[in-house]
Amino acid sequence: MDRMNGGVRHYLAQDRPDRKTQFSWLTKLAYTLGYIHEHRIIIADVRYDNLLLDDALDVKFCDLGESAMMPLDWHLEGTDDLGFSILTDTGQFGRVMYEVIAGVRCKFDLTLNRKEPEDLYSCPPRDSLPSPRDIWLGHIIDKCWTQAFKSARELALELDQERLP
Repeated sequence: MDRMNGGVRHYLAQDRPDRKTQFSWLTKLAYTLGYIHEHRIIIADVRYDNLLLDDALDVKFCDLGESAMMPLDWHLEGTDDLGFSILTDTGQFGRVMYEVIAGVRCKFDLTLNRKEPEDLYSCPPRDSLPSPRDIWLGHIIDKCWTQAFKSARELALELDQERLP
């Protein structure tokens, strides 16, 4: 097992990585998220508190305690029993992107649409989230938040098409 050097949250509180490092993290995480989904797992708790850095500052997911294993016949669509889905994972990934790039916290409340305790979790309304319009990769963050990506693999491929400024 790799030796971890701490969490992304702790690192970002002390240092601002350059865009090359940010891009490397986000691209690797997007492909990893796609891999996890393709193995029928929904993470349900994608946030930068659950990301670790090794000694080389490579990023890794941790704490999959909230994750759900989907049935064998699941084809990346639909939700688990609580409402978590690929769309909630990619929405939360958009929050991670925003926090890494903008350097500020972003509230992404999956309970905002719940009226009753038994209501399912879902992505919050777009107007409850900050505007990513004027930040680098903001158009991709917005697509995460508007459920425009139907898979994390699609998100990763779009990130791959970006050029560093």
